[in-house]
Amino acid sequence: MKPTEEERKLKAVEEELAILKATQSVQTKRITALSLERKELIKSIEDKKVQPISITDHALVRYIERIYGLDTEQLRKEILNQELQELAKTLGGSGKYTFNNITFVLDNYKIVTIYQ
Repeated sequence: MKPTEEERKLKAVEEELAILKATQSVQTKRITALSLERKELIKSIEDKKVQPISITDHALVRYIERIYGLDTEQLRKEILNQELQELAKTLGGSGKYTFNNITFVLDNYKIVTIYQ
């Protein structure tokens, strides 16, 4: 018996569907491979970019000390004078203490910043 028009259409639809499913798998694999390659290329490009160099406060102080001959020990003695030590001892080792128009900020008996 001869296939009906609907049966021929069904067979054609099923064949096209099978072809599309097969190519979909290939395309999905290719998309995955290209996505991975893209990610690796972006990382490679980023890794080769020159990063700006920064300088820590520690390095800056050491530079001034060693290149310009700044006597940091003398500065420590000047900052850690008897008046500041007595003030911290009396009022506690953390807080803001101002004298001679200079504010010293202490945290657990360490000077963390100074401003005028």
